[in-house]
Amino acid sequence: MGRMSEIARLLEDEDEKGLVEFFGNQGWKKSVAELGGQEFLKAFDEIKEDNRRKEDGEQKKRNR
Repeated sequence: MGRMSEIARLLEDEDEKGLVEFFGNQGWKKSVAELGGQEFLKAFDEIKEDNRRKEDGEQKKRNR
């Protein structure tokens, strides 16, 4: 599996431990890998929330 596909799967599964392990295997120091896992999940959650807001806004426009 490609690196991006692996990251995408880990994000979809909300697998922070898997992300930390993945980044560690890429040569990241443990503390940096832990921070990276947390920040990637945080950013992914923000993207999902933004998408939900956009969909809700479009739904409201259609219902007018």
